[in-house]
Amino acid sequence: MGKLDVRIVGCRNLSNTETFGVSDPYVVVSCEGKKYKTTTKDATLNPEWNEKFTFMLADEASARLEMEVWDANVMVDSPMGRYAVALDGLVRGVVSDKWYMLQGAKTGEIRVRIMAVDFGRAPEEAPSPVCSAPSAPPMVQHPVSG
Repeated sequence: MGKLDVRIVGCRNLSNTETFGVSDPYVVVSCEGKKYKTTTKDATLNPEWNEKFTFMLADEASARLEMEVWDANVMVDSPMGRYAVALDGLVRGVVSDKWYMLQGAKTGEIRVRIMAVDFGRAPEEAPSPVCSAPSAPPMVQHPVSG
């Protein structure tokens, strides 16, 4: 089982789904059947959450992180956009901090920070220093006859 840390940072330039007033967005984030919901931000198209969620993954190779942005309403909530991320390319212990264009929306992006805590590709070793001058040819000693 792999541990995945997800931070829903915020959204920007969301499309307003309200007839009167401004949308009240929240995000539902899910992976492998487990779901979490952020708090609802009142009357904003550029909400900031900075909320962290942890998932335990059974199959890291095929898992997808799904994010749905919703507008909270009294009767029925309205979808504002969604995005899904494949997790198979993550680097273990390295945070991926990206903005994603929402699908199913006129405008809007979501910023997410994702970290594969104990699975994923191994971090690459630090590159070795590069010498700018070419190395000298090896010294060859010849016996002196006499």
